[in-house]
Amino acid sequence: MGKSILIVEDDALFRSFLATILAEEGHRLEEARDGKEGLDKFRAGDFDLVIADLKMPRLSGMELMQAARKERPESRWIILTAHGSI
Repeated sequence: MGKSILIVEDDALFRSFLATILAEEGHRLEEARDGKEGLDKFRAGDFDLVIADLKMPRLSGMELMQAARKERPESRWIILTAHGSI
């Protein structure tokens, strides 16, 4: 059985791409458009992994991870970025 994964990405095309690939591998997915929505979904769910973009409106990926890990420090994260200067 697949893992439960939350994808938090403001780029709709890339978010859909990730979701398609992960769903084909049998994972259960939730998607969020920005960090604030991601935090709300994180609090409401039980995820094995969170994949988040670094730069997003309303709450960055790092801010999201910091807030979420205060509540669940054992949570696992992958932070992505398309910005080459970071």
